[in-house]
Amino acid sequence: MLLEPHVEEAFSNYRFKHINHQNFSFFRSTDAQRWSFYSYYISIIYSSKPPITFGECISRWTASLRGIKKHRSTPKTIVNFVEMLLEFNKSKEFSILRKACEQRFGAHLMASISSATVALSEFVQGNNRQAAEIAASLRQEENNEEERMPPLEVDYTISSDLSSKDDYTTDLDSLSPEDEYITDLDSPSPEDDYITESDSGKSSQVLTAMKKEIEFIYRKMETQSKWRLSTGKYVEDSLFDFGMVANYEHLAHSFIIDPDDETYNSIFTEKELDEIRSYNSKEFPEVPDGLIEYLLKYDKDSLEELREVLAEKESWEGKYYDKSIHFDFEWIKRSMHNLINEYDNDNLKSGRHENWYLVHFWSLIDNSLSDLNNVYIARGEVCSNASANRKNRHRMSQGITRLKRKELGRRNDLIIRKNKREYGCSEAGRCFKGENDTKILKERGLKCPKVMKDMFVDLANTAEWNTEIVRQIEVVGWIHAELMMMLMRLDNPSGYICRITRTPLHQIAEEEVGKGSSAVITRIYDCCETPKWKKKKN
Repeated sequence: MLLEPHVEEAFSNYRFKHINHQNFSFFRSTDAQRWSFYSYYISIIYSSKPPITFGECISRWTASLRGIKKHRSTPKTIVNFVEMLLEFNKSKEFSILRKACEQRFGAHLMASISSATVALSEFVQGNNRQAAEIAASLRQEENNEEERMPPLEVDYTISSDLSSKDDYTTDLDSLSPEDEYITDLDSPSPEDDYITESDSGKSSQVLTAMKKEIEFIYRKMETQSKWRLSTGKYVEDSLFDFGMVANYEHLAHSFIIDPDDETYNSIFTEKELDEIRSYNSKEFPEVPDGLIEYLLKYDKDSLEELREVLAEKESWEGKYYDKSIHFDFEWIKRSMHNLINEYDNDNLKSGRHENWYLVHFWSLIDNSLSDLNNVYIARGEVCSNASANRKNRHRMSQGITRLKRKELGRRNDLIIRKNKREYGCSEAGRCFKGENDTKILKERGLKCPKVMKDMFVDLANTAEWNTEIVRQIEVVGWIHAELMMMLMRLDNPSGYICRITRTPLHQIAEEEVGKGSSAVITRIYDCCETPKWKKKKN
């Protein structure tokens, strides 16, 4: 696959300022490292004088590059870079990019006509044939719901109530380096005006105003503070470029990256994705051999055998019990006691309400944290304090305007708290219909990670954005559906980016006694032991 050209690092901040014409405004205001058709296309369609046809986009792009190439003041390195960009225009990869942008240009132009940004008569005069093709295409989409799919075949449907202002909110909450460490960038605009709230369960369609806000925040990022991969690519730049083209809300709009999201297979190479996964990665604490050996005692094939193991009195039980040494052993035994009762009554075979699973089964998460001082689990569609802090960060006392209503934080099925701080969350579903079920895709691909980032930013604020501390912070999240569990972790390995790392799905069998329980218990142990392990390590 032919990759888009990159300028030499020494000229990465070069800007072409020698021709004062609107066709060169992009090249005057943009560093050479970001010269690409993607970025150029996004820049001019939102400019004060957007092109009337997509062909005009291509013509302006090509003519501008040739003008830069021929100008006598252009450095030789930039000339070579421009020649590579012109050559890339002939490639198969550029054809694919051009086709995708052309389709979106049609939709954008029709929206501009609707809002009177472009006069209809001017548009028709510019290209009658293109107008007819776009209108016919839109009519065809109205008659064929199967074609109304967002980019990259995400399993979402178009939100039907985009006209309701109360359903809009931005969730950019991006990170910004300051004195060589990251901090929270405030959004310059009201939070309720731009994007549908993903908590509603509907697709979140990205509106023009939100894209402008994302670009405003992106422009404040300093190049030297971004996450630069070994290939020379900046992660922030790639996420921004993708976010400007994406029509539906994605984690890229919040500068969160999940390297296992197949979306990025066409944006990063496999080598780059591996680097994103591994850079400054956090280790799981090792499970002690004695605890593993004890857990394997419960690897039995029948309820009778499992009851025999549970009936044995352990040496640490009774007067010899020491919470600092034996708590994890006791937690495993209590969890197995609870599990065997559910197997005995065939409760795991039939589908139940999600609250049933949370109370009868996933309470083992609550119990696993009971040896940590002042740490507790809040359950039952609880509003996140960290999310509320972000949403209300611009709230002020009344004066010229009335006091704004306080916004509630995003709701979660589980939130881990200590005092007023939050360290993790969970989303639960009633049924497990496969790894790519719509509910799981939305919760692990958007809702849960965004709340996790709110928690991360809140914790980083508490640490006053101390670099050493911030790089060690990790927020956890669980996705549950029946007896299935996925663990997610969010951290900030470098630059302005938050990274999601997720485990494979772990599932406890409905009929085969205890099968899968060891993996689930081990993953829960990993999360609950991490803070104690880090404390000992430091």
